[in-house]
Amino acid sequence: EFIIGQRFEPLLRESLQMGCVSFTQRYFRAGKITPARYAQAYT
Repeated sequence: EFIIGQRFEPLLRESLQMGCVSFTQRYFRAGKITPARYAQAYT
């Protein structure tokens, strides 16, 4: 989610489809976040 604003007034709001569920299933199976899996997901 991106919100750009001035003081407390939002000027631009955007929701991007990032595929977080498929990303999590691909790189962090069974919910395990390890340094090796994080490195693989990051590159």
